[in-house]
Amino acid sequence: MKKIGDAAQFQPNLPNLKSRKGFFPTSALEGKRNFKRNFRIERDGSVTECVHLWVPDQRLREQIICMHFLRNYVKRVIQEEIGVRFVRRDEPWDFEIEVSTGDAFNLEIVAIADSSQLFKNNKQEERVAAIAHLQTIPLRTIRKLNYYLPDGDVAEFIKECEKQKIDAGDEVKNPWLEKPTLFISRNPMTEKKLSDLINQAIDLKVGKLHSDKERTILVIDNRTSGFGVDDYFEAVADLQGSIGATPFREIWFYTGYYSDDDGGNSECAWSVLFARPETLAKIEAAVRNEGLQPDENGIVYRAPRTMTFSARG
Repeated sequence: MKKIGDAAQFQPNLPNLKSRKGFFPTSALEGKRNFKRNFRIERDGSVTECVHLWVPDQRLREQIICMHFLRNYVKRVIQEEIGVRFVRRDEPWDFEIEVSTGDAFNLEIVAIADSSQLFKNNKQEERVAAIAHLQTIPLRTIRKLNYYLPDGDVAEFIKECEKQKIDAGDEVKNPWLEKPTLFISRNPMTEKKLSDLINQAIDLKVGKLHSDKERTILVIDNRTSGFGVDDYFEAVADLQGSIGATPFREIWFYTGYYSDDDGGNSECAWSVLFARPETLAKIEAAVRNEGLQPDENGIVYRAPRTMTFSARG
C-alpha cells in the first residue's frame, strides 16, 4: 500500500493487525518523509504491517543509505569526529570514500526482496510515484504505467484521449497528479529462507569483475516484507559457516523506515553480518557504553554477529 490520503495517519480497520516483528520503526510516522506502509494479508487472514524507506529515485535512495551508514559507522566504529570525502560515484562501486583518519573504502549497496515479483511490483510503483507530481506527461507513459498497474479511472482517461485522437507522444494531464493511491498486488509466497536471499545478494556482488573487494563494505538493503527478526537470527546462524570466506571487508544488514532526502530525521536498523574482529570489538564496546538493552525481540544487541539496533538521525 502506498498511500490513502495521509499515509502516516491512515489507520485501517483490519482485524488481527500486527506490526512486523522486530523490523518496525519505534517512532510515530507523523512528520516523517520517504516511507511506504505495506499491509500484508497472510494465508490465515491475519494482517502484518511493514514500513519501508520509499525513495523512487534509486540514486537518491543509495545516497540516503550511504549517509545512514556513515552516521552509524562514525558513531559505533570510528568513534571520533571526522571529515569525509566522496572520491567517486558508480566507478565501479556505488561510492568510493576517504575519511580524515586515513582510511579509504568502497561502499556497495544491494537490495533483497521476498521474490522477483515483489521487485517488479516495487519498480512499477516507484515509476508512478516518480511522475505523480508532474502536471502533464506523455500519453504513451500513461499507457505503459497503466498496463503494469491497472487503474479503472486511468483506463477511462486513456480511452477519452484516444477518442480525441491524441498522439502517443503528446503531453496530457497527469491522471495521477495528487491522486491518493492504493496499490494492491499478489505476491507469491517465497520458499526461500532469508539466508538464501542474503547469500544470493552476496554472490551477485562477488561475481562483479571489479578489483578492491577487500576494501569494499557491502550493505544488504532489506526490502522484504515477509521476514521478521526471528528469521534474521536464523539467517545469521545459517550463514556462520560460509560468510567468513567472503572477499569483502565487511557486510552489513540494513532496514530503512523513513528519512529526509539528506539522510536526517530518519530511522533505520543496522546489524553487522561480517567484519574484522577489531571492528566487532569496537561495536560491542560502543553499544555497551551507550547502555543499550535488548527488547523482547532481541533488538539492540545479542552477540557480536547477531547485533541489531535501531538508529535515529
